[in-house]
Amino acid sequence: MNLNDFLRRMSLTYAAGTFGGLCVAFLSFVAGEYRWTDKMHVAMHPDFSATWFFPRLVIGGICGFLFILPIAKGKPFIERALLFCLVPTLIHLLYIFPFREHLGYFGFQLGALTPLYIFILYFVWAVLTAIWLKIVG
Repeated sequence: MNLNDFLRRMSLTYAAGTFGGLCVAFLSFVAGEYRWTDKMHVAMHPDFSATWFFPRLVIGGICGFLFILPIAKGKPFIERALLFCLVPTLIHLLYIFPFREHLGYFGFQLGALTPLYIFILYFVWAVLTAIWLKIVG
């Protein structure tokens, strides 16, 4: 692989991850706005502001680089998405919640189903990222 191919691949995966992050940020906002999270007993109601929104785009883009890894190549994109959603899910549950947001490991202070909710969001991110890569890449 030459440098141009590598840079093209990096750009595509970052853009795909950012697209996934955009969609999931919107989904997360809608889930909070329409109280879907309340029905899951998860106390997450995001404020749709630039300080909340833009980090999700950047994190989505950075996590998109996971799709460069030659792991599970040739597998259906749902299987790859399931595998690759685990990394940002674990980062969120084991780093962001306890150390950045001071909500304890797994965010249980927000509700017992918080880990499942976070997993679902990142699974949607990974599926949308994989779809973007399949269409554009």
